Amino acid sequence: MAKDLESQVTQQQAEAAEQESQTNLKYLLANVLKKSKSLEDSYGDFSPYGAALFRDGSVKYVWYAKPGQVAKNPDKIIPLIWQTLNSQVNTGQIAGVAVAYKFKKINDEKMYLGVELEYQTGFAESFAAEILNGPDNKLEWGNSNVARAEPKLFTLKEMGESADLPLSK
Repeated sequence: MAKDLESQVTQQQAEAAEQESQTNLKYLLANVLKKSKSLEDSYGDFSPYGAALFRDGSVKYVWYAKPGQVAKNPDKIIPLIWQTLNSQVNTGQIAGVAVAYKFKKINDEKMYLGVELEYQTGFAESFAAEILNGPDNKLEWGNSNVARAEPKLFTLKEMGESADLPLSK
């Protein structure tokens, strides 16, 4: 009987942790969508960037290229952003992270926003939304999808190359 009760409590704790993860990642995703729209509307483009959700609810960003600048080789930038976020997570102050980037699918001319999200519990998901050109040439989000993903942040191994990108608001 005690084992059944213990199992039930463990299950409830797991469900509560997953609900907390989903709620906080939705909050972080909303911040990233707003920031991405603002960058696109202000500058017409943006390079991959990271976002850190701190335990107090604040969100700070990791930039490889300053807003308004477009970095070359964005595929090489994304691992550096993850590495920088990982070093910040190791301080114990960050509850969740996201990395945002633009991409095109093979044989498709449409542009998409991809956002990889991860929470301190190890819950991870990937978000993708079609980028549309709305009225007044302002960005709008089209069809979107969310899928569970494998966590990578907390298992990220040192890559031999140190990246200390500054966090900013």
